[in-house]
Amino acid sequence: MFWGKVFVAILLSVAVSIGALSSLVVEADQVFLSSMEEKWQVHLKQTKIKSILLPGFILLLLTGISIPIVFSGEKFGWMEFLPIFLTAFALKWIEFDIQELEARMGSEKLGRNLRMGLFASSILLFVISFFVNPWLSWGLAMGLAYIGNRWLQKSMMEKHSLVSWEKLIQLEGRRVAKLNRIINLFTDAPHTKNHAKRRKYLDCFVHIFSGTNNPYQYLYSRIFFRGNSYSGLFFRLTIIGFLVLMFASIPAASIFLSILFLYLTGFQILPLYFQLDEHILVHLYPQQRDKRFKGFRKVVMYLLLVESILFTVAVSLGAGLDTAIFSFLLNLIFIILFHSFYIGKRTKKRDN
Repeated sequence: MFWGKVFVAILLSVAVSIGALSSLVVEADQVFLSSMEEKWQVHLKQTKIKSILLPGFILLLLTGISIPIVFSGEKFGWMEFLPIFLTAFALKWIEFDIQELEARMGSEKLGRNLRMGLFASSILLFVISFFVNPWLSWGLAMGLAYIGNRWLQKSMMEKHSLVSWEKLIQLEGRRVAKLNRIINLFTDAPHTKNHAKRRKYLDCFVHIFSGTNNPYQYLYSRIFFRGNSYSGLFFRLTIIGFLVLMFASIPAASIFLSILFLYLTGFQILPLYFQLDEHILVHLYPQQRDKRFKGFRKVVMYLLLVESILFTVAVSLGAGLDTAIFSFLLNLIFIILFHSFYIGKRTKKRDN
């Protein structure tokens, strides 16, 4: 019960950061925007109101889901739900104030520090809400929003009354890119640029997937986890497959769908093998070609094994444990056949 409330307090505090100001500014407008300065001051205010609809809806859903956890074993109703949601809503408004400040200053340093303070304040307010009184935390959140807004308007906005168009365009481009990346998980989104990214939090998986004595296996693992193309495909098919299998109750259908999603995943990842054709390191430090093929096969096998385990969990939830065990055994047979025969057949022609 105690840890459940703490978990929900952190969850809602993180959810406050979801959503960005939707200014709809595009790069080509930068030349003309400065002459419309006064109108854009009004537009920025209106933008905050429009932009809060989607994050507000997400906060509404998360609050509704969290309430049964927070008040487990107790009676609860609108008198508990409403002040908690309004607290989250007020905190989100403060977060939008910080985003507006960033758009005016053109610097992220102060915004980052303010967000850290907001995150700490959010946890404190939600803890007060869950352990003391929800209405008290709402009153404190409203007071914080009012003081924060006044401070931003008077102390900072007067020093940065003009909009930093370059920063605003950058923030809008970042918002659209994030939105497209989410959409791209389920379908091909137009104008989505795939960039290599460090993703330090995935380094532990890179170490597991890359092995110890095969440089190709390391390169393929790095390419997979740093790029969006293949990792996006993998996560997309895994999420869709997991959801489908979780709601499939017919054993034969579950087994068939599990193997089908494994095949689709493996088939979609096969072009990753040719990503090193033009890699300069491969030509500067040539290795045996067999190592390249073996390294790639191992990476694919590890990915399919991870997906197979997740599918087994989904099948156990949908069709039962016995079906899940049988499905896992068939998945292993499929992975061995795919690993031993199919990958070589599909890559051999072009590799020669």
